[in-house]
Amino acid sequence: MHNMKIFDKSRKKSALAILIPFGLLFVIFVAPMTGAIVNAGNIAAAVFCVLAAFAWAFFPAIKRNKKLFTAFAVLLLTAGVGFAYAAFLSVNMILSACEKAEILPEAERSVIVLGCFVKGDVPSDMLARRLTAARDYLMEDKKAVCVVTGGQGPNETHTEASVMKEWLIQRGVGEERIFTEEKSSTTAENLKFAHDIIDDNDLPLDVVIISDGFHLWRAKTLAAKYFNEVHSVAAKTDLLHIPTYWVREWFALTKDFMSG
Repeated sequence: MHNMKIFDKSRKKSALAILIPFGLLFVIFVAPMTGAIVNAGNIAAAVFCVLAAFAWAFFPAIKRNKKLFTAFAVLLLTAGVGFAYAAFLSVNMILSACEKAEILPEAERSVIVLGCFVKGDVPSDMLARRLTAARDYLMEDKKAVCVVTGGQGPNETHTEASVMKEWLIQRGVGEERIFTEEKSSTTAENLKFAHDIIDDNDLPLDVVIISDGFHLWRAKTLAAKYFNEVHSVAAKTDLLHIPTYWVREWFALTKDFMSG
């Protein structure tokens, strides 16, 4: 009986050690949903946290059942492979996010700003941060031109590119330096259609892509098909949203890998 009480206390402590971190992770991923940010990233992560908590809570019962324990071991092995894969993606995402395109006096470049949701004729907070990074770069690199990208989504009253162009003009970027790509609805289309505009207007094929840091590795990988040199500048991202969009990016990268 004494040993059983010690075991119970020990298990309660270990349960807290496991459940508290998963509980915090669950809150971190669910919190953006209160601001209408719902995507594969926070849904998958929230489900994972719940399943992990249940697996720990019922582990004694699972352990006593040979078939359940075998299935659990297979799932655990699969999760380990998944974590290794996610680590590989994350390292490359971090490396791309840390790059900051050096401005060279002799270089001529086209800046591509990747689109994001707009509210009426106002950029979303995420898009405003991308535009701020673009404005800062364009103010320093006076020779660079800019292609703003993004069509009109189902819940938008203006194209993303038109709102982005107006935002930059109002903040001192010359209208003659800004080209708009207003047909795209995905990152791949952003870059393909931006290339068409750059090619049609004989603009520089050395480009600087501006987006959130978590987004840049995928964007640069896609852009490498179209441009001579691809550099990047990371916009600031709301810390609360990084985990959600980071996990979402894992799914987007995997989809791109599978589709070639």
